[in-house]
Amino acid sequence: MERDRQPLNNCLDHHRQLKVIEFFGAPGVGKSYLAKNATPIIYSQPLEKYFHKITVVRLWRKFSLIFRHIKTSIECILWAKKLTRFSSDRRRRWKVIFNWVFINAVILDAARPQPSLIVLDQGIAQGLWSTLFGENMREPLDDLCKFTRLFLKRLPVSKWSILHLTVPQETIRVRLEERQGLSPIDRDFSKIDEAISAEILVKEVICSLSKSQDKPNVEIVNILNNSEQAVSDCRSVIINLL
Repeated sequence: MERDRQPLNNCLDHHRQLKVIEFFGAPGVGKSYLAKNATPIIYSQPLEKYFHKITVVRLWRKFSLIFRHIKTSIECILWAKKLTRFSSDRRRRWKVIFNWVFINAVILDAARPQPSLIVLDQGIAQGLWSTLFGENMREPLDDLCKFTRLFLKRLPVSKWSILHLTVPQETIRVRLEERQGLSPIDRDFSKIDEAISAEILVKEVICSLSKSQDKPNVEIVNILNNSEQAVSDCRSVIINLL
């Protein structure tokens, strides 16, 4: 398997200047809002084109993107199947795998025109959260870090920065009541404790990776999103992360 991955890594070395900034947190913390309002207009948000209100159009664009990167998509499927092997829900397992393959393709595609930085409101950390949420994961922290590091090594990313958003649970509840979201927390707020538990574990993975000397460089910044001040705070962080 190492022999199969090596050519891919070599061909991507010249692209490894891409910086990824990702908003992360439980549903309702304001990821999409802050990504839209705090990101300087000069920076790319490649996920925007895949959030079309018509489901057929949205799926067509996602599958078209995945097929443009079919070789690495297949490798990503094999990786994600190992990470989700303990999932008790087969349908959910394939949904999680699809999410990993999609975000893999998004980042690879964004690297082709070689932008200096991209901003995501549903990225790698959120994919890890979706994998862990609601599952009785038996993977120790070291193995989760190893899985995540392997995923990162497949990508042309030199720096991965995570803006970890937090708000009080009551604020999350109010926000979810005001929107018509499709997340599992939107449908059943009693699962908020499971969501927070998964979030804590993801943060532990990120913090562990940030202490490693491996590429890409990983860092996490905590931001409390309980006022409009968070917009300027996030914008300042994004600019300083360059």
